[in-house]
Formats: sequence, C-alpha cells, structure tokens
Amino acid sequence: MTYFGASVIHPKTIKPLANASIPLFVKSFLDPEATGTIIHELAVPHQVPTIVLKKDQVLVSFKVTDFTFIEEKHIHRVYEQLQKLKLRVNMLQLSAISISIVIDTQLFKLDELIAMLRDEFEIRYNEGLELLTILHQRVEEIPPMLEGYEALLEQASRNTFQAVRRKI
Repeated sequence: MTYFGASVIHPKTIKPLANASIPLFVKSFLDPEATGTIIHELAVPHQVPTIVLKKDQVLVSFKVTDFTFIEEKHIHRVYEQLQKLKLRVNMLQLSAISISIVIDTQLFKLDELIAMLRDEFEIRYNEGLELLTILHQRVEEIPPMLEGYEALLEQASRNTFQAVRRKI
C-alpha cells in the first residue's frame, strides 16, 4: 500500500522490517482505542482487495516531435529532469511515440518541468485528477470504482489495477 501512495507509512519504513521479518503494529490516530492492525508475513497469501486513492494528481504526456519513436534516451531525459525537480512518478506508461507520467500536483515544479523539456517534446497535461490503485482486484470490482468518472489512463496487471480518473 505504501508503495502505491498510501501516506500512512513510508515505504522506506516498511522495507527494513520486512527484510528482518519484524511485524509492525499500526493503530489509528483518530480512534486510539481501536484494536489496530498487525502487518506481518503470512504463510497463506491474504488476497483482500486494497484500494489506494491519491488525489491532486497531474497526468503529463511527452510526445516526440521529430516523428521518431520513443527510445531510451527520451525516457532518460524526462527522468533526469524529474530527478532534478525531486518529482516522484506515481504511474508511468510508454507508447511508441509518447511517455505519460502521473505526478502529485506541484504547480511551480510542473511549470519548470515543461520549460525544461518543451524544446524536445510536445507536452500536454491534465490537472485535478485522482490516481486509483486496486491491489488484488477482482474484475467485477473495477466498473463501480469508475462510475461517474472519465478514465484518462488505465493499467492492469495480474495483481494491480490503476486508473487516472476525473469526475464527469
């Protein structure tokens, strides 16, 4: 969950505990008397669907302007600028002619990113979006999560479904 953006616990906190097989006990700040949750390794995989919703997202697409295809050098160039600005990519999608990334809204940094790369790419972006991530999804759970939204970008793997969405 932390890897996909749940802001309760930072991923760098979890990894050392997981490596050493140390369980983590988490309690609610809102209801400290509640029982809490223990995070630990299970012998049997626990396949409960988990939903992470990140608001205030921006979808930025970089399209090559010289009628060539996206190559490693293009990806490197975009990531080089993201690193300079300390912008974390929450989702990435590559096509033959474009790179699309989803980042947290940081208006002045977005302006800088565009200024740094506008000579090399045609850049388009959409603001005010949400990034929906469902871990261990079941196919029937996805349509209700997109009801009333326009999906601008979707990705699915065996264990994870992600959609960049905005209210219709």
